[in-house]
Amino acid sequence: MLPLYNGVEAPEAYTVGMNAGLWYDKFCNQWTVEYRKVQYWSMKSNSANKNPKVNWIKTVAQKSEGGVGNAKQIKEAIERQLTLVDSLSGCWQVMQTEWRFVTGLGRNHPVENGFAWHSTLGVPFLPGSSVKGLVRAWADSWQKQENSEQNERIFGQVGSAGSVIFFDALPLKTVKLQCDVMTPHYTDYYQDTSGKKSPADWYSPNPIPFLTVTKEQPFLFAVAPRFPKNEDSRNDAGQVIHWLTEALEWIGAGAKTAAGYGRFIHDDKKDREWNIWLKARQEKAKQAKQQEARAQMSPVRREMEDDGYSGNVDLFMAALTKKWLSRLDEEPQEKTRQEIAILLAEWYQVNKPDQWKKPKGKNEEKVKKIKKYRLKD
Repeated sequence: MLPLYNGVEAPEAYTVGMNAGLWYDKFCNQWTVEYRKVQYWSMKSNSANKNPKVNWIKTVAQKSEGGVGNAKQIKEAIERQLTLVDSLSGCWQVMQTEWRFVTGLGRNHPVENGFAWHSTLGVPFLPGSSVKGLVRAWADSWQKQENSEQNERIFGQVGSAGSVIFFDALPLKTVKLQCDVMTPHYTDYYQDTSGKKSPADWYSPNPIPFLTVTKEQPFLFAVAPRFPKNEDSRNDAGQVIHWLTEALEWIGAGAKTAAGYGRFIHDDKKDREWNIWLKARQEKAKQAKQQEARAQMSPVRREMEDDGYSGNVDLFMAALTKKWLSRLDEEPQEKTRQEIAILLAEWYQVNKPDQWKKPKGKNEEKVKKIKKYRLKD
């Protein structure tokens, strides 16, 4: 993005709270001018500025020791994603980097090695398409027993989607970054198209800096069945999360996996923490739904619910015997008596259908009284 037109204001330095991805990709200010080349903009090292590329990488790698990203916004994004995955009967796993992790190395950037940033959170992430590619490579190339039919169903074919949805892998907290350097020694040999040069030791080493995620940074990996009501689709999602865990542990994700980058291990602690959060949210949602349903109930139905109408068969049978059958005789309002009888009849039909059709013993008198007061169909 830089250089900008005159009169346009741009931030001079990265500060905590800024979108690190936007800063890193768009506001590189380490350019130097090579006057001998008609003022070409350059990122080459010189006497005044030893290594502009390293200096730029360190604007986010060193000045953000607590990690890049906004902790509150990251937490909200994780909560939204977990809620969505849970609503789709999906599966998820918290994995943390075992060593350094590189994502988006092939993206265009002035330092020549890019980095994949989440556009709104400003943190490193692994796109869902990359997660899918990783799992497919593991399933196709590393599994002993190949099942092409299952793989085609899971991953889809040209022009059709698969049975599993792959979500972006997001960090669970602010992410710590680090500047790394790779140093090819045979650059001239690699760039030679004539085939005359050999990979010899007399070539000059060429240090290339790039940005990485440090070790012990937790990420959420999640998948979901495309058709939650379909058993095969749900089973496929379970199989995929198993493959994904294996692939992250054994072959790694992102760039430079052959050199050991991108390996992940299961983060038991974070996994438990978010499982507890999800269960608490599920319970809260269940209670809210019950309260909403209760608010729409009649006073009689609410009283029956307090006696165990929907949740405890034995408890409500005791209340029916000692309380509600007597209420049928004592209730002065005809409409209320009919409501009580209808609700008691429905309870019998759901919880004791055999006794409702052919009552025996003590149930015989109870059913007889309920039918007496119930409105005729």
